[in-house]
Amino acid sequence: MLSPLVHVVDSIAFYCLTATKNHIRGTRNSQNLARETWVVALSSLVVLYDEYRLTVNGLLFCGFGVISAGIFRACFTISSDSAVPHEASRVDSAPERGFITAALMVGLITTSVCSVLLEGSGPLTTQYGLAMVILIAINVASTVGVIVLGTSFLAFSPVFSRDSSVYYGIPLPSHEVLPPVVASLIVFTVATHSGTIYVSFPQIVAYLLASISLLGFARLQQTYEHLIDLGLRCCAISPRSGETIGASYGSKRKGVLAACFSLVFLMPFTWFLYRGATSGLESIDHSSIPHLDLKFEPNRRFDIVISMFDEDPWDVKKILSAIKATSHISTLSPRIIVYSKHPDPDEALIRSTTGASVVEKLENRGREGGTFLHHILHWWDDLAEQTMFIQAHVHNTREFIPRLNNYLRPNTGMLSLGFPGILCDCNRCSDQWGWSDDWNLVSTTYQQVYNHTCNHALLAYKGQFVASARRIRGTPQHLYKKLYDGVTSAEEGWAHDEAIVKGRPDLPSAPFFGYTVERLWSILMQCSEPGIAVKCPTLLSKWRTGGSIEDCQCLDAV
Repeated sequence: MLSPLVHVVDSIAFYCLTATKNHIRGTRNSQNLARETWVVALSSLVVLYDEYRLTVNGLLFCGFGVISAGIFRACFTISSDSAVPHEASRVDSAPERGFITAALMVGLITTSVCSVLLEGSGPLTTQYGLAMVILIAINVASTVGVIVLGTSFLAFSPVFSRDSSVYYGIPLPSHEVLPPVVASLIVFTVATHSGTIYVSFPQIVAYLLASISLLGFARLQQTYEHLIDLGLRCCAISPRSGETIGASYGSKRKGVLAACFSLVFLMPFTWFLYRGATSGLESIDHSSIPHLDLKFEPNRRFDIVISMFDEDPWDVKKILSAIKATSHISTLSPRIIVYSKHPDPDEALIRSTTGASVVEKLENRGREGGTFLHHILHWWDDLAEQTMFIQAHVHNTREFIPRLNNYLRPNTGMLSLGFPGILCDCNRCSDQWGWSDDWNLVSTTYQQVYNHTCNHALLAYKGQFVASARRIRGTPQHLYKKLYDGVTSAEEGWAHDEAIVKGRPDLPSAPFFGYTVERLWSILMQCSEPGIAVKCPTLLSKWRTGGSIEDCQCLDAV
Protein backbone atom coordinates (compact mmCIF):
# COMPACT_ATOMS: atom_id res chain seq x y z
CA MET A 1 0.00 0.00 0.00
CA LEU A 2 3.06 2.23 0.11
CA SER A 3 2.84 3.57 -3.44
CA PRO A 4 -0.76 4.92 -3.31
CA LEU A 5 -0.18 6.23 0.21
CA VAL A 6 2.97 8.12 -0.79
CA HIS A 7 1.23 9.66 -3.79
CA VAL A 8 -1.85 10.77 -1.88
CA VAL A 9 0.26 12.37 0.87
CA ASP A 10 2.39 14.08 -1.79
CA SER A 11 -0.71 15.42 -3.52
CA ILE A 12 -2.39 16.71 -0.37
CA ALA A 13 0.84 18.27 0.92
CA PHE A 14 1.53 19.92 -2.45
CA TYR A 15 -2.02 21.25 -2.66
CA CYS A 16 -1.97 22.68 0.88
CA LEU A 17 1.43 24.32 0.45
CA THR A 18 0.50 25.75 -2.95
CA ALA A 19 -2.76 27.12 -1.54
CA THR A 20 -0.85 28.67 1.37
CA LYS A 21 1.68 30.26 -0.98
CA ASN A 22 -1.06 31.68 -3.21
CA HIS A 23 -2.96 32.98 -0.18
CA ILE A 24 0.12 34.82 1.04
CA ARG A 25 0.63 36.32 -2.43
CA GLY A 26 -3.03 37.26 -2.64
CA THR A 27 -3.69 35.09 -5.68
CA ARG A 28 -6.39 32.50 -6.15
CA ASN A 29 -5.55 28.82 -6.17
CA SER A 30 -6.50 27.54 -9.62
CA GLN A 31 -6.26 23.83 -8.80
CA ASN A 32 -8.43 21.63 -6.60
CA LEU A 33 -7.76 18.17 -5.32
CA ALA A 34 -8.96 15.59 -7.81
CA ARG A 35 -11.73 13.16 -6.88
CA GLU A 36 -9.24 10.35 -7.32
CA THR A 37 -7.19 11.75 -4.44
CA TRP A 38 -10.03 11.23 -2.00
CA VAL A 39 -10.68 7.73 -3.31
CA VAL A 40 -7.02 6.84 -2.77
CA ALA A 41 -7.08 8.41 0.70
CA LEU A 42 -10.20 6.50 1.76
CA SER A 43 -8.80 3.26 0.33
CA SER A 44 -5.61 3.79 2.33
CA LEU A 45 -7.68 4.25 5.49
CA VAL A 46 -9.51 0.97 4.77
CA VAL A 47 -6.19 -0.85 4.46
CA LEU A 48 -4.97 0.72 7.70
CA TYR A 49 -8.20 0.03 9.59
CA ASP A 50 -8.22 -3.63 8.58
CA GLU A 51 -4.53 -4.19 9.37
CA TYR A 52 -4.10 -6.79 12.12
CA ARG A 53 -0.48 -6.04 13.01
CA LEU A 54 -0.71 -2.38 14.02
CA THR A 55 1.61 -1.11 16.75
CA VAL A 56 1.79 2.26 18.46
CA ASN A 57 5.41 2.80 17.43
CA GLY A 58 4.61 1.72 13.89
CA LEU A 59 1.77 4.22 13.57
CA LEU A 60 3.78 7.04 15.11
CA PHE A 61 7.03 6.58 13.23
CA CYS A 62 5.57 5.47 9.88
CA GLY A 63 2.92 8.17 9.96
CA PHE A 64 5.48 10.82 10.82
CA GLY A 65 7.84 9.52 8.15
CA VAL A 66 5.30 9.43 5.32
CA ILE A 67 3.80 12.82 6.19
CA SER A 68 7.24 14.41 6.56
CA ALA A 69 8.36 12.93 3.26
CA GLY A 70 5.27 14.30 1.53
CA ILE A 71 5.74 17.78 2.98
CA PHE A 72 9.46 17.92 2.18
CA ARG A 73 8.95 16.59 -1.35
CA ALA A 74 6.24 19.18 -1.93
CA CYS A 75 8.45 21.98 -0.58
CA PHE A 76 11.33 20.77 -2.71
CA THR A 77 9.15 20.66 -5.81
CA ILE A 78 7.73 24.16 -5.25
CA SER A 79 11.13 25.71 -4.54
CA SER A 80 12.80 23.92 -7.45
CA ASP A 81 9.99 24.90 -9.81
CA SER A 82 10.47 28.53 -8.82
CA ALA A 83 14.25 28.35 -9.22
CA VAL A 84 14.56 26.34 -12.44
CA PRO A 85 11.04 26.01 -13.83
CA HIS A 86 11.83 24.42 -17.18
CA GLU A 87 15.47 23.50 -17.21
CA ALA A 88 16.02 20.13 -15.55
CA SER A 89 14.47 16.77 -16.02
CA ARG A 90 16.48 15.32 -13.15
CA VAL A 91 18.29 16.48 -10.05
CA ASP A 92 21.68 17.69 -11.21
CA SER A 93 22.33 21.17 -9.84
CA ALA A 94 24.65 21.83 -6.90
CA PRO A 95 21.97 23.31 -4.58
CA GLU A 96 19.69 20.37 -5.21
CA ARG A 97 22.47 17.88 -4.54
CA GLY A 98 23.29 19.76 -1.36
CA PHE A 99 19.66 19.59 -0.28
CA ILE A 100 19.53 15.85 -0.91
CA THR A 101 22.83 15.27 0.89
CA ALA A 102 21.63 17.23 3.92
CA ALA A 103 18.33 15.33 3.97
CA LEU A 104 20.19 12.03 3.69
CA MET A 105 22.53 12.90 6.56
CA VAL A 106 19.65 13.95 8.81
CA GLY A 107 17.84 10.71 7.99
CA LEU A 108 20.89 8.55 8.69
CA ILE A 109 21.62 10.32 11.99
CA THR A 110 17.99 10.06 13.12
CA THR A 111 17.80 6.40 12.14
CA SER A 112 21.07 5.61 13.90
CA VAL A 113 20.04 7.33 17.14
CA CYS A 114 16.63 5.62 17.18
CA SER A 115 18.26 2.28 16.42
CA VAL A 116 20.62 2.58 19.39
CA LEU A 117 17.92 3.80 21.78
CA LEU A 118 15.01 1.61 20.70
CA GLU A 119 16.38 -1.49 18.99
CA GLY A 120 18.51 -2.89 21.80
CA SER A 121 22.23 -3.61 21.79
CA GLY A 122 24.60 -6.19 20.46
CA PRO A 123 25.90 -7.01 16.99
CA LEU A 124 23.40 -6.73 14.15
CA THR A 125 24.10 -10.30 13.09
CA THR A 126 23.11 -11.50 16.57
CA GLN A 127 19.87 -9.52 16.62
CA TYR A 128 18.69 -10.09 13.07
CA GLY A 129 20.82 -12.78 11.44
CA LEU A 130 23.27 -12.43 8.57
CA ALA A 131 20.58 -12.60 5.87
CA MET A 132 18.66 -9.71 7.42
CA VAL A 133 21.82 -7.60 7.77
CA ILE A 134 22.61 -8.15 4.08
CA LEU A 135 19.04 -7.17 3.19
CA ILE A 136 19.32 -4.00 5.29
CA ALA A 137 22.62 -3.11 3.58
CA ILE A 138 21.08 -3.58 0.12
CA ASN A 139 18.09 -1.47 1.14
CA VAL A 140 20.29 1.35 2.46
CA ALA A 141 22.49 1.32 -0.65
CA SER A 142 19.50 1.36 -3.00
CA THR A 143 17.83 4.10 -0.97
CA VAL A 144 20.91 6.31 -1.22
CA GLY A 145 21.06 5.74 -4.97
CA VAL A 146 17.39 6.48 -5.38
CA ILE A 147 17.64 9.73 -3.44
CA VAL A 148 20.61 10.88 -5.51
CA LEU A 149 18.67 10.10 -8.70
CA GLY A 150 15.73 12.11 -7.42
CA THR A 151 13.12 9.37 -7.65
CA SER A 152 11.87 6.34 -5.76
CA PHE A 153 11.45 2.78 -6.96
CA LEU A 154 8.36 2.44 -4.78
CA ALA A 155 6.73 5.84 -5.24
CA PHE A 156 8.22 6.33 -8.72
CA SER A 157 7.30 9.99 -8.91
CA PRO A 158 10.29 11.90 -10.38
CA VAL A 159 10.28 15.43 -9.07
CA PHE A 160 11.08 16.98 -12.43
CA SER A 161 9.47 14.51 -14.78
CA ARG A 162 6.62 16.84 -15.65
CA ASP A 163 6.29 20.30 -16.97
CA SER A 164 5.87 22.89 -14.24
CA SER A 165 2.52 23.97 -15.58
CA VAL A 166 1.09 20.51 -14.90
CA TYR A 167 -0.47 20.03 -11.49
CA TYR A 168 1.72 17.88 -9.24
CA GLY A 169 -0.58 15.19 -7.91
CA ILE A 170 -3.18 12.58 -8.70
CA PRO A 171 -4.02 11.42 -11.41
CA LEU A 172 -0.59 10.24 -12.50
CA PRO A 173 0.97 9.10 -15.77
CA SER A 174 0.80 5.35 -16.26
CA HIS A 175 4.60 4.98 -16.18
CA GLU A 176 4.55 6.27 -12.59
CA VAL A 177 1.80 3.90 -11.46
CA LEU A 178 2.42 0.55 -13.12
CA PRO A 179 6.01 -0.23 -11.94
CA PRO A 180 5.31 0.06 -8.19
CA VAL A 181 1.98 -1.76 -8.52
CA VAL A 182 3.58 -4.66 -10.39
CA ALA A 183 6.45 -4.76 -7.87
CA SER A 184 3.99 -4.76 -4.96
CA LEU A 185 1.99 -7.62 -6.48
CA ILE A 186 5.16 -9.67 -6.97
CA VAL A 187 6.22 -9.10 -3.35
CA PHE A 188 2.67 -9.85 -2.17
CA THR A 189 2.54 -13.12 -4.10
CA VAL A 190 5.90 -14.33 -2.79
CA ALA A 191 5.18 -13.30 0.82
CA THR A 192 1.68 -14.76 1.00
CA HIS A 193 2.59 -18.08 -0.58
CA SER A 194 5.45 -18.44 1.89
CA GLY A 195 2.93 -18.04 4.71
CA THR A 196 4.73 -15.08 6.32
CA ILE A 197 1.94 -12.49 6.09
CA TYR A 198 -1.82 -12.29 5.89
CA VAL A 199 -3.81 -9.78 3.84
CA SER A 200 -7.59 -9.59 4.13
CA PHE A 201 -10.03 -9.41 1.24
CA PRO A 202 -11.08 -5.78 2.02
CA GLN A 203 -7.41 -4.76 2.02
CA ILE A 204 -6.82 -6.31 -1.40
CA VAL A 205 -9.92 -4.61 -2.84
CA ALA A 206 -8.92 -1.26 -1.33
CA TYR A 207 -5.36 -1.51 -2.64
CA LEU A 208 -6.48 -2.35 -6.18
CA LEU A 209 -9.04 0.46 -6.09
CA ALA A 210 -6.39 2.92 -4.92
CA SER A 211 -3.92 1.78 -7.58
CA ILE A 212 -6.52 2.08 -10.34
CA SER A 213 -7.59 5.51 -9.07
CA LEU A 214 -4.03 6.78 -9.39
CA LEU A 215 -4.44 6.58 -13.17
CA GLY A 216 -7.48 8.86 -13.12
CA PHE A 217 -11.09 8.13 -13.94
CA ALA A 218 -10.94 9.87 -17.33
CA ARG A 219 -8.03 7.72 -18.49
CA LEU A 220 -9.82 4.61 -17.25
CA GLN A 221 -12.93 5.57 -19.18
CA GLN A 222 -10.89 6.04 -22.35
CA THR A 223 -9.25 2.67 -21.82
CA TYR A 224 -12.61 0.98 -21.28
CA GLU A 225 -14.03 2.59 -24.42
CA HIS A 226 -11.04 1.45 -26.42
CA LEU A 227 -11.41 -2.11 -25.14
CA ILE A 228 -15.15 -2.05 -25.81
CA ASP A 229 -14.55 -0.89 -29.37
CA LEU A 230 -12.06 -3.69 -29.87
CA GLY A 231 -14.54 -6.16 -28.45
CA LEU A 232 -17.32 -4.95 -30.70
CA ARG A 233 -15.08 -5.23 -33.72
CA CYS A 234 -14.11 -8.74 -32.73
CA CYS A 235 -17.79 -9.60 -32.44
CA ALA A 236 -18.37 -8.12 -35.91
CA ILE A 237 -20.95 -5.64 -34.65
CA SER A 238 -21.19 -2.83 -37.21
CA PRO A 239 -22.39 0.68 -36.45
CA ARG A 240 -25.10 2.47 -38.35
CA SER A 241 -24.09 4.40 -41.44
CA GLY A 242 -22.08 7.52 -40.70
CA GLU A 243 -21.42 6.63 -37.04
CA THR A 244 -18.46 5.22 -35.25
CA ILE A 245 -18.81 2.12 -33.15
CA GLY A 246 -18.48 4.21 -30.00
CA ALA A 247 -21.15 6.68 -31.10
CA SER A 248 -23.61 3.95 -32.06
CA TYR A 249 -23.49 2.43 -28.57
CA GLY A 250 -23.60 5.66 -26.62
CA SER A 251 -22.08 6.57 -23.27
CA LYS A 252 -24.75 4.88 -21.13
CA ARG A 253 -24.42 1.49 -22.81
CA LYS A 254 -20.65 1.84 -22.68
CA GLY A 255 -20.87 2.51 -18.97
CA VAL A 256 -22.78 -0.73 -18.48
CA LEU A 257 -20.22 -2.62 -20.54
CA ALA A 258 -17.38 -1.01 -18.56
CA ALA A 259 -18.97 -2.05 -15.28
CA CYS A 260 -19.41 -5.60 -16.55
CA PHE A 261 -15.80 -5.66 -17.70
CA SER A 262 -14.64 -4.54 -14.25
CA LEU A 263 -16.65 -7.25 -12.51
CA VAL A 264 -15.61 -9.97 -14.92
CA PHE A 265 -11.90 -9.14 -14.69
CA LEU A 266 -11.23 -7.55 -11.30
CA MET A 267 -13.35 -9.74 -9.02
CA PRO A 268 -11.74 -13.05 -10.06
CA PHE A 269 -8.33 -11.40 -9.90
CA THR A 270 -9.05 -10.09 -6.40
CA TRP A 271 -10.32 -13.49 -5.28
CA PHE A 272 -7.21 -15.13 -6.71
CA LEU A 273 -4.99 -12.82 -4.65
CA TYR A 274 -7.05 -13.45 -1.52
CA ARG A 275 -6.93 -17.22 -1.92
CA GLY A 276 -3.18 -16.95 -2.37
CA ALA A 277 -2.96 -15.09 0.95
CA THR A 278 -5.07 -17.62 2.86
CA SER A 279 -3.41 -20.67 1.30
CA GLY A 280 -0.08 -19.51 2.69
CA LEU A 281 -1.50 -19.54 6.21
CA GLU A 282 -3.08 -22.95 5.73
CA SER A 283 0.26 -24.42 4.68
CA ILE A 284 2.00 -23.48 7.95
CA ASP A 285 3.14 -26.58 9.80
CA HIS A 286 1.58 -27.20 13.19
CA SER A 287 3.54 -28.15 16.25
CA SER A 288 3.42 -31.61 17.80
CA ILE A 289 0.42 -32.86 19.72
CA PRO A 290 0.73 -31.64 23.34
CA HIS A 291 1.20 -34.04 26.22
CA LEU A 292 -1.71 -33.24 28.54
CA ASP A 293 -2.22 -34.67 32.00
CA LEU A 294 -5.74 -35.93 31.35
CA LYS A 295 -5.87 -37.87 34.63
CA PHE A 296 -5.56 -34.77 36.80
CA GLU A 297 -8.83 -33.63 38.40
CA PRO A 298 -8.63 -30.00 39.59
CA ASN A 299 -10.55 -28.86 42.66
CA ARG A 300 -10.98 -25.23 41.53
CA ARG A 301 -12.07 -23.68 38.27
CA PHE A 302 -9.88 -20.56 37.99
CA ASP A 303 -6.99 -18.93 39.86
CA ILE A 304 -5.41 -15.51 39.34
CA VAL A 305 -1.77 -15.47 40.47
CA ILE A 306 -0.24 -12.03 41.01
CA SER A 307 3.45 -11.25 41.44
CA MET A 308 3.67 -8.09 43.55
CA PHE A 309 6.40 -5.91 45.02
CA ASP A 310 5.58 -2.35 46.09
CA GLU A 311 2.59 -1.61 43.85
CA ASP A 312 -0.44 0.15 45.31
CA PRO A 313 -3.04 -2.47 46.36
CA TRP A 314 -5.80 -0.15 45.16
CA ASP A 315 -4.32 -0.19 41.65
CA VAL A 316 -4.24 -3.97 41.81
CA LYS A 317 -7.90 -3.94 42.85
CA LYS A 318 -8.81 -1.87 39.77
CA ILE A 319 -7.18 -4.25 37.32
CA LEU A 320 -8.70 -7.24 39.13
CA SER A 321 -12.15 -5.67 38.86
CA ALA A 322 -11.64 -5.22 35.12
CA ILE A 323 -10.42 -8.81 34.76
CA LYS A 324 -13.39 -10.20 36.70
CA ALA A 325 -15.76 -8.28 34.40
CA THR A 326 -14.49 -9.94 31.21
CA SER A 327 -16.83 -12.23 29.30
CA HIS A 328 -15.42 -15.58 30.45
CA ILE A 329 -14.17 -14.81 33.97
CA SER A 330 -17.40 -12.99 34.88
CA THR A 331 -19.11 -16.39 34.85
CA LEU A 332 -16.62 -17.78 37.39
CA SER A 333 -15.54 -17.10 40.95
CA PRO A 334 -11.76 -16.93 40.61
CA ARG A 335 -9.47 -17.38 43.58
CA ILE A 336 -6.91 -14.59 43.99
CA ILE A 337 -3.38 -15.52 45.09
CA VAL A 338 -0.92 -12.69 45.73
CA TYR A 339 2.81 -13.27 46.15
CA SER A 340 4.54 -10.22 47.59
CA LYS A 341 8.29 -9.75 47.38
CA HIS A 342 8.28 -6.59 49.46
CA PRO A 343 10.55 -6.79 52.56
CA ASP A 344 7.63 -5.89 54.84
CA PRO A 345 4.29 -6.26 53.02
CA ASP A 346 1.03 -5.22 54.65
CA GLU A 347 -0.67 -8.56 54.14
CA ALA A 348 -3.88 -7.48 55.84
CA LEU A 349 -4.24 -4.45 53.55
CA ILE A 350 -3.47 -6.52 50.46
CA ARG A 351 -5.98 -9.16 51.47
CA SER A 352 -8.78 -6.71 52.28
CA THR A 353 -8.20 -4.52 49.22
CA THR A 354 -7.72 -7.14 46.52
CA GLY A 355 -9.98 -9.81 47.98
CA ALA A 356 -7.10 -12.29 47.85
CA SER A 357 -7.68 -15.70 49.38
CA VAL A 358 -3.93 -16.27 49.75
CA VAL A 359 -1.23 -13.66 50.42
CA GLU A 360 2.27 -15.08 50.70
CA LYS A 361 5.58 -13.33 51.20
CA LEU A 362 8.46 -14.54 49.03
CA GLU A 363 12.12 -13.69 49.03
CA ASN A 364 12.83 -11.05 46.41
CA ARG A 365 14.55 -13.27 43.86
CA GLY A 366 13.94 -14.31 40.29
CA ARG A 367 11.60 -11.61 38.93
CA GLU A 368 8.02 -12.63 38.13
CA GLY A 369 9.27 -15.84 36.49
CA GLY A 370 10.52 -17.10 39.84
CA THR A 371 7.13 -16.29 41.38
CA PHE A 372 5.19 -18.21 38.74
CA LEU A 373 7.54 -21.20 38.95
CA HIS A 374 7.16 -21.20 42.74
CA HIS A 375 3.38 -21.32 42.38
CA ILE A 376 3.52 -24.19 39.88
CA LEU A 377 5.85 -26.25 42.06
CA HIS A 378 4.14 -25.44 45.37
CA TRP A 379 0.59 -26.09 44.11
CA TRP A 380 1.51 -28.90 41.71
CA ASP A 381 -1.10 -31.29 43.08
CA ASP A 382 -3.73 -28.61 43.64
CA LEU A 383 -3.61 -26.42 40.53
CA ALA A 384 -6.80 -24.79 39.29
CA GLU A 385 -8.29 -25.93 36.00
CA GLN A 386 -7.03 -22.65 34.51
CA THR A 387 -4.59 -20.18 36.04
CA MET A 388 -3.87 -16.61 35.01
CA PHE A 389 -0.32 -15.45 35.75
CA ILE A 390 0.15 -11.67 35.85
CA GLN A 391 2.22 -8.99 37.53
CA ALA A 392 0.69 -6.39 39.82
CA HIS A 393 1.47 -3.80 37.16
CA VAL A 394 -0.12 -5.31 34.06
CA HIS A 395 1.56 -4.42 30.78
CA ASN A 396 -0.56 -2.79 28.08
CA THR A 397 -3.62 -2.50 30.32
CA ARG A 398 -5.71 -0.80 27.63
CA GLU A 399 -5.31 -3.77 25.26
CA PHE A 400 -5.05 -6.46 27.97
CA ILE A 401 -8.79 -6.59 28.73
CA PRO A 402 -9.94 -6.78 25.07
CA ARG A 403 -7.50 -9.66 24.55
CA LEU A 404 -9.22 -11.57 27.38
CA ASN A 405 -12.68 -10.81 26.01
CA ASN A 406 -11.76 -11.87 22.48
CA TYR A 407 -9.82 -15.05 23.16
CA LEU A 408 -10.15 -16.53 26.66
CA ARG A 409 -12.44 -19.56 26.57
CA PRO A 410 -13.24 -22.50 28.90
CA ASN A 411 -10.95 -24.76 26.84
CA THR A 412 -8.03 -22.32 26.63
CA GLY A 413 -4.82 -24.29 27.12
CA MET A 414 -2.28 -21.51 26.73
CA LEU A 415 -3.00 -17.86 25.93
CA SER A 416 -0.19 -15.32 26.01
CA LEU A 417 -1.39 -11.91 27.19
CA GLY A 418 1.66 -10.02 25.99
CA PHE A 419 2.27 -8.84 22.46
CA PRO A 420 2.39 -11.57 19.80
CA GLY A 421 5.52 -13.65 20.02
CA ILE A 422 8.08 -14.15 17.32
CA LEU A 423 9.63 -17.27 15.87
CA CYS A 424 13.34 -17.80 16.34
CA ASP A 425 15.81 -20.29 14.95
CA CYS A 426 16.25 -22.94 17.64
CA ASN A 427 19.96 -23.28 16.91
CA ARG A 428 20.71 -19.56 17.35
CA CYS A 429 17.67 -18.04 18.99
CA SER A 430 17.66 -14.27 19.51
CA ASP A 431 15.33 -11.30 19.14
CA GLN A 432 15.46 -7.62 18.22
CA TRP A 433 15.71 -6.45 21.84
CA GLY A 434 19.25 -7.71 22.25
CA TRP A 435 18.39 -10.99 23.96
CA SER A 436 19.98 -14.23 22.78
CA ASP A 437 19.73 -17.80 24.04
CA ASP A 438 23.29 -18.05 25.30
CA TRP A 439 22.30 -20.84 27.70
CA ASN A 440 20.97 -22.91 24.76
CA LEU A 441 17.75 -23.50 26.69
CA VAL A 442 15.30 -22.94 23.83
CA SER A 443 16.35 -26.02 21.87
CA THR A 444 17.01 -28.23 24.92
CA THR A 445 13.74 -27.28 26.66
CA TYR A 446 11.80 -27.79 23.43
CA GLN A 447 13.30 -31.25 23.00
CA GLN A 448 12.50 -32.22 26.59
CA VAL A 449 8.92 -30.96 26.29
CA TYR A 450 8.07 -32.29 22.82
CA ASN A 451 10.49 -35.25 22.68
CA HIS A 452 11.94 -34.13 19.36
CA THR A 453 14.16 -31.36 18.04
CA CYS A 454 12.88 -28.09 16.64
CA ASN A 455 13.65 -25.80 13.74
CA HIS A 456 11.79 -22.76 15.06
CA ALA A 457 10.28 -21.93 18.43
CA LEU A 458 7.69 -19.37 19.49
CA LEU A 459 8.86 -16.94 22.17
CA ALA A 460 6.58 -15.37 24.79
CA TYR A 461 6.82 -11.85 26.21
CA LYS A 462 5.68 -9.67 29.12
CA GLY A 463 5.28 -12.49 31.65
CA GLN A 464 1.47 -12.61 31.60
CA PHE A 465 -0.55 -15.56 30.33
CA VAL A 466 -3.31 -18.07 31.05
CA ALA A 467 -2.54 -21.80 31.16
CA SER A 468 -4.51 -24.92 31.98
CA ALA A 469 -3.48 -27.41 34.66
CA ARG A 470 -3.43 -30.14 32.04
CA ARG A 471 -0.77 -28.32 30.04
CA ILE A 472 1.23 -27.23 33.07
CA ARG A 473 1.38 -30.79 34.37
CA GLY A 474 1.99 -32.20 30.91
CA THR A 475 5.51 -30.78 31.07
CA PRO A 476 7.91 -32.72 33.31
CA GLN A 477 8.09 -31.19 36.78
CA HIS A 478 11.88 -31.34 36.86
CA LEU A 479 12.05 -28.75 34.06
CA TYR A 480 10.20 -26.21 36.21
CA LYS A 481 12.48 -27.09 39.14
CA LYS A 482 15.61 -26.56 37.05
CA LEU A 483 14.45 -23.15 35.85
CA TYR A 484 13.30 -22.16 39.35
CA ASP A 485 16.65 -23.08 40.89
CA GLY A 486 18.44 -21.11 38.19
CA VAL A 487 16.37 -17.94 38.25
CA THR A 488 16.26 -17.71 42.07
CA SER A 489 19.88 -18.71 42.68
CA ALA A 490 22.56 -16.58 44.30
CA GLU A 491 25.07 -14.68 42.20
CA GLU A 492 27.41 -17.67 41.91
CA GLY A 493 24.84 -20.02 40.32
CA TRP A 494 25.02 -21.35 36.75
CA ALA A 495 22.39 -18.82 35.67
CA HIS A 496 24.81 -16.01 36.58
CA ASP A 497 27.70 -17.23 34.43
CA GLU A 498 29.78 -14.13 33.71
CA ALA A 499 30.80 -15.51 30.33
CA ILE A 500 27.13 -15.26 29.33
CA VAL A 501 25.99 -12.26 31.36
CA LYS A 502 28.97 -10.21 30.08
CA GLY A 503 28.70 -7.41 32.60
CA ARG A 504 25.00 -6.71 32.06
CA PRO A 505 22.78 -5.96 35.11
CA ASP A 506 22.38 -9.21 37.02
CA LEU A 507 21.14 -9.30 40.60
CA PRO A 508 19.31 -12.06 42.50
CA SER A 509 16.25 -9.77 42.64
CA ALA A 510 16.48 -9.01 38.92
CA PRO A 511 18.57 -11.73 37.24
CA PHE A 512 19.48 -11.41 33.59
CA PHE A 513 18.40 -15.03 33.26
CA GLY A 514 14.84 -13.87 34.00
CA TYR A 515 14.53 -12.62 30.42
CA THR A 516 15.17 -16.15 29.19
CA VAL A 517 12.53 -17.62 31.51
CA GLU A 518 10.05 -15.00 30.25
CA ARG A 519 10.55 -16.17 26.67
CA LEU A 520 10.21 -19.89 27.48
CA TRP A 521 6.59 -19.94 28.68
CA SER A 522 5.09 -20.82 25.28
CA ILE A 523 7.45 -23.78 24.99
CA LEU A 524 6.87 -24.91 28.57
CA MET A 525 3.10 -24.75 28.05
CA GLN A 526 3.42 -26.77 24.81
CA CYS A 527 2.12 -23.93 22.66
CA SER A 528 5.03 -23.23 20.33
CA GLU A 529 2.77 -23.02 17.27
CA PRO A 530 4.31 -21.30 14.21
CA GLY A 531 0.83 -20.23 13.10
CA ILE A 532 0.42 -18.03 16.17
CA ALA A 533 3.44 -15.97 15.15
CA VAL A 534 1.75 -15.21 11.80
CA LYS A 535 -1.97 -15.19 12.57
CA CYS A 536 -2.19 -13.54 15.98
CA PRO A 537 -3.08 -9.82 15.78
CA THR A 538 -1.27 -7.26 17.86
CA LEU A 539 -2.81 -6.05 21.10
CA LEU A 540 -3.64 -2.76 19.37
CA SER A 541 -5.41 -4.39 16.40
CA LYS A 542 -7.30 -6.82 18.70
CA TRP A 543 -8.72 -9.08 15.95
CA ARG A 544 -7.99 -10.33 12.45
CA THR A 545 -10.57 -10.20 9.66
CA GLY A 546 -11.40 -13.82 8.93
CA GLY A 547 -9.64 -14.90 12.11
CA SER A 548 -10.67 -17.24 14.93
CA ILE A 549 -10.01 -17.71 18.64
CA GLU A 550 -7.22 -20.17 17.76
CA ASP A 551 -5.13 -17.41 16.18
CA CYS A 552 -3.47 -16.46 19.47
CA GLN A 553 -3.69 -19.55 21.65
CA CYS A 554 -3.64 -23.31 21.99
CA LEU A 555 -6.90 -24.99 22.96
CA ASP A 556 -7.28 -28.15 25.00
CA ALA A 557 -9.47 -30.91 23.61
CA VAL A 558 -12.83 -30.82 25.37
